[in-house]
Amino acid sequence: MSIPLMLLVWLFALALGYMNGTWRGLQKRDAWIACTLLFLSLALTIGLAIDPQLPNMTEWVEQALSPLRPLLEPVN
Repeated sequence: MSIPLMLLVWLFALALGYMNGTWRGLQKRDAWIACTLLFLSLALTIGLAIDPQLPNMTEWVEQALSPLRPLLEPVN
């Protein structure tokens, strides 16, 4: 995905979110959670635009939990 196309998609998504207005009725904690998720998705989008071979989230979780693998495997 090219960077101008990525920016266009994000601007379109932000415009739709602003016009929708359902986020205005959220409580402060819920709004912070929504903004955090939006920021994380923006960071992932930028990372994928820069390096398309970036590992996906499943691979990140697998690497993070690999030291706990012996504890998580079922015992037969």
